[in-house]
Amino acid sequence: MQIIIHEGNAAHDVIVPLLNNGLKKFENWNPQVISAEVFCREVAGSTPENKQVEIKLNIPGNDLFVSSQKNLYEAAAKDAMDKLRRQMRRRKDQLKKTI
Repeated sequence: MQIIIHEGNAAHDVIVPLLNNGLKKFENWNPQVISAEVFCREVAGSTPENKQVEIKLNIPGNDLFVSSQKNLYEAAAKDAMDKLRRQMRRRKDQLKKTI
């Protein structure tokens, strides 16, 4: 699986290994995963929760997309991966029901 991380102003040494380790687990769950694209950016605004992480997981059929906005990139990345895990579980259950 290819992992592409787009970082705007958020070049952190902590978030890249966290994302790599977390996203590689999704390949174990579903070997059909082609690639993952991650966008880390700061959202303009006065709220303290201005760090946004978006993950797009390319899977044959339908791609999965999640977004999370928190006060730290690490928290946003963990939340986004949790949301992605729930989406994958839901998709897997739907595929089992159709068979």
